[in-house]
Parts: sequence; C-alpha cells; structure tokens
Amino acid sequence: MTSQRTDVTQLVVPVNDIAIKAGSVRAANIVALSAFAAKSNLVDLELLKECVKNEFAAKPKIIPLNMEAFDLGVKSAQTD
Repeated sequence: MTSQRTDVTQLVVPVNDIAIKAGSVRAANIVALSAFAAKSNLVDLELLKECVKNEFAAKPKIIPLNMEAFDLGVKSAQTD
C-alpha cells in the first residue's frame, strides 16, 4: 500500500524477500535499517555498517550474512 501524502517520503522495501535473498529472513531487520539509513541520509553508512559488525562480533559466522543484507538494503533504497 502506498500513501497519497505529499509531505512525507515513503520507502517501500520488501525486506523479507531481500533478507531471504541475502541468506536468511532473520536479517530482515538489517535490510530495513540500512534501507532507512540510505534513504534518510541521517547516518554515515560506513559507520553504521561498522556498528552492525561490532554488534555481531560475538557471532562472527553471521557477520557476512548481515553485511550482505546491509548492502542489499542500501541498494533497494537507492533504486527506489
């Protein structure tokens, strides 16, 4: 569903589908986070990416999955 409002920027991202493409639906939150960050320009994307890596430092096996989800989320926001 899309909004008819003209005073907001709407970002529609199929986060579950993108997360599955990245390797796991459990990465949907990272897709959503990076898409929002890319669209809003509120946060430096490289800094945010490093923060995500640090957050998952105790689970190094899932860092590549989250980095792929992050990159795909950014890409989805930039092609919107």
